[in-house]
Amino acid sequence: MFNEDVLDFHHIKEQLQQHCSSAIAKELAMNIEPMIDAKQIQEHLDETAEAMRSLQTEVEQPLGGTRDIRESCKKSRKDFVLTREALWDIYLTIGAYKRMTKFFRTKYMEYPLLSLWVQDMPNTDRIENRFKRVFDDKGELLDTASPKLAILRNTIIKTREKIKNDIQAILHDKDNQKYFQETIITQRNNRYVIPVKQEYRQYFDGLIHDRSATGQTLYIEPMRLVNLNNELQEALIGEEQEVLRIYRELSALVKQHSNDLMDACEKVSRIEFVYGKASLAISYKGVPAILSTDRTVNLMRARHPLIPPNVVVPTNILLGTSYRILLITGSNTGGKTVSLKTLGLLSLMNQCGLFIPADHGSMLPVFHNIFADIGDEQSIEASLSTFSAHMTQVISIIKHCGSNDLVLLDELGSGTDPEEGSALAVSILEFFRKKGALMMVSTHYNELKNYAYHTEGIENGHVEFDERTLKPTYRLHIGVAGSSHALSIAARLGLPKDIVTRAAEYKSQFGSHEMEEVLSDLNEQLRKASERERALKKELDETRRMRGQLEKEKKQFNEKRKQILAKAQADAEAMKRSLRVEGEAIIKQLKSQFSETNKDKRQSAINVARKGISNVHVPDAPVDDDRKTLTA
Repeated sequence: MFNEDVLDFHHIKEQLQQHCSSAIAKELAMNIEPMIDAKQIQEHLDETAEAMRSLQTEVEQPLGGTRDIRESCKKSRKDFVLTREALWDIYLTIGAYKRMTKFFRTKYMEYPLLSLWVQDMPNTDRIENRFKRVFDDKGELLDTASPKLAILRNTIIKTREKIKNDIQAILHDKDNQKYFQETIITQRNNRYVIPVKQEYRQYFDGLIHDRSATGQTLYIEPMRLVNLNNELQEALIGEEQEVLRIYRELSALVKQHSNDLMDACEKVSRIEFVYGKASLAISYKGVPAILSTDRTVNLMRARHPLIPPNVVVPTNILLGTSYRILLITGSNTGGKTVSLKTLGLLSLMNQCGLFIPADHGSMLPVFHNIFADIGDEQSIEASLSTFSAHMTQVISIIKHCGSNDLVLLDELGSGTDPEEGSALAVSILEFFRKKGALMMVSTHYNELKNYAYHTEGIENGHVEFDERTLKPTYRLHIGVAGSSHALSIAARLGLPKDIVTRAAEYKSQFGSHEMEEVLSDLNEQLRKASERERALKKELDETRRMRGQLEKEKKQFNEKRKQILAKAQADAEAMKRSLRVEGEAIIKQLKSQFSETNKDKRQSAINVARKGISNVHVPDAPVDDDRKTLTA
């Protein structure tokens, strides 16, 4: 059981529908249902990941051009003659199927899961080739659709031309000018006629087909055109019959391939639906949740998918670790209900194979059921008060809940006497704690906060309220309970100051006042700690940015150093080669200066000169030491 209506999941379906490209994919979007098999969910998530990668990287997408041909296929099976529009839709859809099949067979390595859908795609070449000989690019029937149609249409063209020529001759005959109301050619009952003045009817030989509203004009078919008009009508009737025969033939062909067409329709629509899921994920920067096997919920910077991105406040929700029940307190309109719905909606989306609006690494288990009682509307039809309506829902959840379920309860125990309501709420929480279900509950009762502090498996949390601005921040903090801040909110809304002051005095006399003060102090400390954490995070991000900049500059410096040393080495090598040449010249000169009798002295001088040249130093190429870092 999944309380989709309570969690407004139908709005998610509507969003998904808008991102789907075809009518059938839109149907699939509206009929999407949560799954409870982890392997199946993971496959759907992986498919969505492939489609998302395609949308973000491919220049041309394998989408577009499909029509809903299911009804046409069903009609063909009953031997209905399909209309031109229906046949044209089938032809366009077959072309779209082929384009999609070609795309995924070419890119099966990049999109292996989506490619599986077209692996056994039926061959529709025969029906496509026949349609190609019948329709032009705009869906009109070609003259060459059949030999008989070509003859008939040629006859129609030539006969019309003869009729128009004859009428023009009649209209331009000077002896006939006075008979005509207007010298125009028109048609009545699919036959060409001439508008003739009423008073000249007896002088103009022909058949009357119509009369003007005033009765002053008669539309007459000249006798000399009767045979030609008859030939035209016969050709038109023949054309109509031949077109019907062609449509009947094509409908029979559709009937023969209806199973293949329906099979292809299902597969392609499934791919289009997956692309719709991917498009939706891109629109809210969604990520695939990690499916936890130990019932851990760890949502990082999760956003309620139905709140505009520029308004929604990201929240972190941790559940199922050291505690299975999270009790949320805090001010009204502070975001408690939003937190409950965020967890419920994202869990539903995940189990429908949809990406969730959260950060990478977010984790969700697979719930067998998601129960939710959220809202405070009275049940008018059942004549129930708010309390009775809530209790009816809670009783139903108690009867059906198991350890693998998620339970979301808003304002547990409200709508009745506070003492009885809080006692009842504690007892209900204890039941669910022993049951082992994961649970998120919102409340204003201090007794429940105290119960959570002293009970294993239950943790307090609160939605933050800024005491300085007297406004909620909508951030969820886990580990500390919160105050309702009713007096602060009432003052902000305009309640007279003296009433608020008196209320504060009365409140100080109540037994729970000390606990409220402790909570207020704790929340203030938490707020300051959160501010420090955000400041430290900002500094850390800046430090990382500067470190990255330094690393970049160091890399640039090393590259420049390599270039300088390489140039210096090249210059030195050139200098050494030049010295060798000069040295050899010197040696040659020395040889000429020494006589053969002073052979040893001559060789010694030569060796000294060569040694001097060889000792010229050339710098070595720079060695790139990747181990050097900024910390070295």
